[in-house]
Amino acid sequence: MPKTVQDLISVQTVSEILNSLDSGATTKITINNRRMDKREIARDILIPSRKDRLDPYRMKYNKILLKKTTGTTAMVQDKYLTISVYKQSAEDARSYFARVGAELGQHFSRLGSRLIEISGEERLKILFNFYRIGEESEFNFDVRGWARRGRSFKDYISLDSIEVFDDYFMLGEKYGRVMFLKDYANYIKDDIITELTDISRNLMLSIDVGPIPADEAVRQVENLMLGVKTNAANWQRRQNANNNFSAMLPYDLELQRKETKEFLEDMTTRDQRMMFAVLTLVHMADTKKQLDDDTEAIMTAARKKLCQLSILKWQQMDGLNTALPVGVRKIKVMRTLTTESLL
Repeated sequence: MPKTVQDLISVQTVSEILNSLDSGATTKITINNRRMDKREIARDILIPSRKDRLDPYRMKYNKILLKKTTGTTAMVQDKYLTISVYKQSAEDARSYFARVGAELGQHFSRLGSRLIEISGEERLKILFNFYRIGEESEFNFDVRGWARRGRSFKDYISLDSIEVFDDYFMLGEKYGRVMFLKDYANYIKDDIITELTDISRNLMLSIDVGPIPADEAVRQVENLMLGVKTNAANWQRRQNANNNFSAMLPYDLELQRKETKEFLEDMTTRDQRMMFAVLTLVHMADTKKQLDDDTEAIMTAARKKLCQLSILKWQQMDGLNTALPVGVRKIKVMRTLTTESLL
């Protein structure tokens, strides 16, 4: 729960961002843990030479920085917001993305953050760094050169071999596994995302969000409430037929009635929206044992928050395509949430 006025403003702004999502589009929120690229280290961290008497000290300090940043814990976390929409033409899609991008940029500026639109080459680099772990500094893609040779960009970023098993896959010599959030707690704290991504491994966590139109959502909940009331009335009628006029409504029926009523009130009086959401997570490791150990650590972190992560069986490639920030969702396991539950 927010503890200060600033926290309250931040929560309200994030809620506005989620409520502003178009019901005709799908949104993917992705957190990418990756090892730092040596070129990024040289550009952003190392002290450049100035050709003076202090250069020997700069070199020594740079060696210390390199030793710290090239270790196993030298990870950087990127966050992506991918929006996908169906339009009649590319021009309509560009107009839509320009409008939505401007609106989201205004919302994020109120949070003190900034949205940066990435180019096609940068998108390829994200995939290249994921598929070719350890080769991040070798990315140098020439679009025109590859087009002249009649080759696809997929040939550049993909590996020579991909092996898929029932509950894990191999990208070259690396092992990977995809999981999804199966069971949710009644109240989920936002630090569950930090817990799930707090591991020094290459991983991607994505949340696919599909907003439902407000009128359709209210109609669905009203129909659900009518069904719950009908079940309660039928149960009471059976008890009356047995002369059991003082019988109390069963707990499960009473709970359904209470939760449905609260759900409807959230949407009609508290400006909440109904959304479909699914959380997928893919993590990589050097060995099968390391992969299994990391899987257990991530699942344990979820259980601490009263949630259950499950391994996708025979759907590893579908899960991988869902977790990557490319606007694709192949996993059909969606959960109904309100805006507040998704925060």
